[in-house]
Amino acid sequence: AYKSDNWIVENCVSTDDDDAIHTDAGSTASNAIIRYNRIYNAKPGSSAIGVGSLAAGATIKVYYNLIVNASGEAFSSYSMNNGSVLVYNNTMYLDKVSGTNGVVYLEHGSNFVFKNNIIVRDGSNLKTLFAVLSTDFPISNYNQFYQSNAGPSSFRTFYKGSYYTALAAWTKVTSQDTKSQVGDP
Repeated sequence: AYKSDNWIVENCVSTDDDDAIHTDAGSTASNAIIRYNRIYNAKPGSSAIGVGSLAAGATIKVYYNLIVNASGEAFSSYSMNNGSVLVYNNTMYLDKVSGTNGVVYLEHGSNFVFKNNIIVRDGSNLKTLFAVLSTDFPISNYNQFYQSNAGPSSFRTFYKGSYYTALAAWTKVTSQDTKSQVGDP
């Protein structure tokens, strides 16, 4: 969806597609809902759900989606935005060969809220669950994190140039995820 307003994507199935569900409001105030979708195997160089530019006052709601494998990320922000992005009650899973970045990869933007999500990754301890790069840190809580077959740690995140392999360290630095858990869901 490009420069669209008040749209809903729901009950869709995307399998082996490039850019499964993406929105880019072109820096305009645009509102959207992405809910009850199932996304499988997003193709190379793409994330399953991506949010581009968004003006202040706009809101994108992403909830109750199932994402299984993406060559990029399960959820990403790929352009500067000033709107609100609410990500609730999603299940995101990447296997050991998918996902070049984090399961959640926030490169740009602000005003993100992540709550009640299950964020899982299978693979080596060099893969990341949640990565926050040049954006303000989101509100994040009540999430379930798990990285299977990861060696000594089932948790790996990235913030401001550093990796964290324990939820307690992540919470201390970010002041978020105080009610989140690490463990096999």
